[in-house]
Amino acid sequence: KRKKYAIALMFAAMALGATPAILKNRFDKSLRTPNDVAHATGIRIIGTTTRSTDVEQSFLYEHSVNDYQTICANLGMLNGHGIPKKLSITSPRPRDGKTTFAINLSVSLARMNKKVLLIDGDLRKADIAYLMKLTGASNGLKNVLLGAEPQNFICSTSIEGLDILPSNPCQPSTV
Repeated sequence: KRKKYAIALMFAAMALGATPAILKNRFDKSLRTPNDVAHATGIRIIGTTTRSTDVEQSFLYEHSVNDYQTICANLGMLNGHGIPKKLSITSPRPRDGKTTFAINLSVSLARMNKKVLLIDGDLRKADIAYLMKLTGASNGLKNVLLGAEPQNFICSTSIEGLDILPSNPCQPSTV
């Protein structure tokens, strides 16, 4: 009898241990891969970028260039009319990489001989002018929103075809 109870107890323990794992797997709605996102939303993914932690540093530049070339090519095929004239880059949280993505995509498009105007729309944390090392870019989108002519605030970059309308830093009381 002890042997039968021990075997029955082992099977019961395995069943109790496996049940939460099976339930978690069955009801887990986490989105872990681009395919998960595409399946859950019904929206096509036009590309992904490589995280610096996912690839050896010596290969990071090459991976990044390939990622953005793929995204640019897929943008061109997205609606059959070429790359859209206007793109908006957004995310639900801060520090999701919007600025980095916007700069890299803009540079990639400019290197494909496209004329690009990158508009920094973040009035609270204007980083694009700083990251692109634009000197004298203290005015920009805020002035345009207040009625000034955009042409007066567009900055040229060292990359042919890429211009930037920076967002100027503003005081919290004026936002």
